[in-house]
Amino acid sequence: MSEIIKLGVTMVVPKFITDKVAFSPMPYPEDIPELVKEFQAVVVLTYEYELPYNLEDWKKHGVEVLYSPIEDFSAPTLDQLIEIVKWIDEKVKESKKVLIHCFGGSGRSGTIAVAYLMYSQGLSLRDALIKVRSLKPSAVETWSQMDILRKFERYLKETLRTKT
Repeated sequence: MSEIIKLGVTMVVPKFITDKVAFSPMPYPEDIPELVKEFQAVVVLTYEYELPYNLEDWKKHGVEVLYSPIEDFSAPTLDQLIEIVKWIDEKVKESKKVLIHCFGGSGRSGTIAVAYLMYSQGLSLRDALIKVRSLKPSAVETWSQMDILRKFERYLKETLRTKT
């Protein structure tokens, strides 16, 4: 492990769902200097007690942080999901690259990645899930995560219906 760090190779490999948005497992302090070269914004879905780094480690490199913790193997609330997805979309519109991370890079971050594709590209839950799982087959791990994505899909349909 120390040889890898000395070589400057990061252990975290972000999976890009668009040219500006990626999801990954939790980075370690030694990963952050490399990741800040690529990303200008990060969504942190883990609780601070789970983090091996301080949230300020991102901020001191000028990276914007949305700290929106979700319990492991759980789902965000619908309001939380909407807030996260809109924040990501805002950063993308500012031409920033956004990294979404939880602990393992599957359940919580996969849920947000699927929701972002539904929101930004108008994909159905099914199509967004297929795209994200083509990058990480274990993305979206629990019934509660699937359930919130179904609710989010209904929310998006209702929002579109009221706009037309």
